[in-house]
Amino acid sequence: MVFKKGRIPWNKGKKTGIKPWLGKKRSEKTKKKIKEANKGKHFSLNTEFKKGKKPYCHWTGKKMSEKTRKKMSKAHKGSKGPGWKGGISKKNHLIRDSVEARIWREKIFKRDNYTCQKCGRKGGDLEAHHIKSFADYPELRFVVDNGITYCIPCHKIVDKYRG
Repeated sequence: MVFKKGRIPWNKGKKTGIKPWLGKKRSEKTKKKIKEANKGKHFSLNTEFKKGKKPYCHWTGKKMSEKTRKKMSKAHKGSKGPGWKGGISKKNHLIRDSVEARIWREKIFKRDNYTCQKCGRKGGDLEAHHIKSFADYPELRFVVDNGITYCIPCHKIVDKYRG
């Protein structure tokens, strides 16, 4: 930094950066307080869904079962949810973004070994395709046998609505 003569920056001599607490001496009492405050918390930067593994709760690190995920989803639906705006969402949007839809999609990918069933491409940007239409066959929406894995380019070719 370039400063005018006689001007002292506000942080001169102070430790700055991502971890300014490193290297500081702490009393046993302070260490104990920090330990108690962080008890039961899990600090992890990797909160992304890992291929082939169950989703996990990012603050505890525990794997969540399908039953738990559905229970949590139900507990936050409708007026109990933090983003509730008086029921303005369309029914189609609610169904496609539901936990059941995500679980269906994960099961399709796992069954097809994360491979496009048209071109054989493994991994990448995959989409789960309904063999029998989502709109025309509501009873088959979340049936695993009614799904197939495609990569995005192949899905555009196969899907008559995308062109």
